[in-house]
Amino acid sequence: MSKRRKFDDPDSPAIGDLRIWFSTTPNTDVSVMAKQFGETFEPYATHSGTELNMLTLGVVSPEAMIARAEADNANLTWILRAAGVILMFFGVLMGLKPLAVLGDVIPLFGSIVAFGTALVAAAIAISLSLITIATAWIVYRPLLGIGLIAVAVALIVVLVARSKRQPEVLAPGVFEVVD
Repeated sequence: MSKRRKFDDPDSPAIGDLRIWFSTTPNTDVSVMAKQFGETFEPYATHSGTELNMLTLGVVSPEAMIARAEADNANLTWILRAAGVILMFFGVLMGLKPLAVLGDVIPLFGSIVAFGTALVAAAIAISLSLITIATAWIVYRPLLGIGLIAVAVALIVVLVARSKRQPEVLAPGVFEVVD
């Protein structure tokens, strides 16, 4: 015959005991932008196919809620763009790192090559990032997207033109006369 234990001491729980607790949420005003469904809420589907489901503390107008959501979205977008440029910079820099390592055979020359590859990596990363961002913008903002692509292509053209330009070497004792 099994003996049933009493649950008199909450400080010494045993296996099989249940501990139940309750918490409360302070009573406050909130603003909700969603579709009411019975006694609950569900996301509201707009005509464009997006869903609205926002909750803000306090009494806030729908316009203010939408403006805040747009501002948060714009901030997140710029943070992600900056992170993408930085990641692309480090990716290109790692791809060019063998040049700096080869230049380290002569110590001062290695530092100069490392600095040069960092500049080239920055220019390439910014150009490719602008092209990526512009490609995404062409659908929604064609003029801005095309303008960004033009800036990126111009940056690439300048880089290529500068890399192909060779300094003229004159024979010893020959001077160039400039008018």
